[in-house]
This record gives sequence, C-alpha cells and structure tokens, in this order.
Amino acid sequence: MVQVTDVNRTGADIVDEKLEVVVIPVADVDRAKEFYLSLGWRLDADRAAGDSFRIVQQAGTELPA
Repeated sequence: MVQVTDVNRTGADIVDEKLEVVVIPVADVDRAKEFYLSLGWRLDADRAAGDSFRIVQQAGTELPA
C-alpha cells in the first residue's frame, strides 16, 4: 500500500485492486473457447459436470499463471 499525501485525504491508503473473474454466459462454449484462444488467451480449465453444465476458464496474455 502507498500512503496518500493529499491534504484532503490524510491518513487514507490507496488499495491496488484488480478484476479477477468475469462470468460470460455463452450459447456455444466451444466456439467461445476457440475465439479467446485465437486471441492468444491461455486455457486454464475446461470442466464439465454432466451434460448441462460446463466451465471454461481462460486468462488474457498479460496475466500470470
């Protein structure tokens, strides 16, 4: 954390926040997966639970594994 030196905000800390997860429902999981892979995104997980539930986790090129 960095201490703020602004006179209007004495004693406050700046918190470095990052967006970690975004859920995007899609009609065609395989097509969406291939689209993001074509952008150079990394595939972290592809898991199914039965025939009606599937999770695909992908990360952009600038994110650590």
